[in-house]
Amino acid sequence: MLQYTNRTKELFHGEASRSTRGERKQALKQEAALFPSQRLELFLSINAHERRGTMLLTTKIKLKLSEQDAMTLEFMQSKCRALYNWQVMQLRGGATWNLYEAKKSLHASKIYDPELKHVYGKLLQEVFFRLDKAMTAFFQRVKAGETAGFPRVRPRHCFFTLCYPASYLKIEGNTVILPTGGKGKKNKRYPNVRAHLTETPPQAFKEVAISRDGRGDYYASFVAERHEEAQQKGHVVAFDLGIKTLATGINEQGRMYHVGGFKG
Repeated sequence: MLQYTNRTKELFHGEASRSTRGERKQALKQEAALFPSQRLELFLSINAHERRGTMLLTTKIKLKLSEQDAMTLEFMQSKCRALYNWQVMQLRGGATWNLYEAKKSLHASKIYDPELKHVYGKLLQEVFFRLDKAMTAFFQRVKAGETAGFPRVRPRHCFFTLCYPASYLKIEGNTVILPTGGKGKKNKRYPNVRAHLTETPPQAFKEVAISRDGRGDYYASFVAERHEEAQQKGHVVAFDLGIKTLATGINEQGRMYHVGGFKG
């Protein structure tokens, strides 16, 4: 059972609209000191409270890459996929999952496969967080009595999406610079990737996900948080896509809308 002091309850519930972010962070630190065993649960509860009323928006932009930069992305995604698959096979073999213990094993993995040193460190760390989300969802399905669906190995023909935090990359005009592994020019086998964006990137974003489609084209997906606008009563219309008709809609007053034409 999660415990709270009265002051924290006021900051995160009664006074959420008036308290500053600094006050809420300070309350979190005080609670973590009082109840260290519940630190993670408290953080998740507060984080969910602060995120309420926000939504994630993604802007997907096509990239133009040189042959060398494309080879660099392919190398890094293949190594991230191999690390992910190795962890999955360990779990299938009976190993227990622990995020922090898995992250500690990265050093041993780099000794076993020295080429991992040429992959940007944040990308390797993201592998463990991605698998942790998959395992959390797996345990939730088991608890709910649903079809469990244990995490699967990623096939070779599928591109393993590379997620860069916004603070670890640079954007110069319409060019995004993606860092690679290795410190200093002497230790860098692959130079930083300079990818040209075919559209103007958004101003504020949390992370950038690099992906490749079936045609071999590369894309950068900029993920940003936006506050949801308050719903206005009487101004909601729900649409359903059809086959013969492009879309059919209905509003709160029962008025029907039909959009003809073909999809595509």
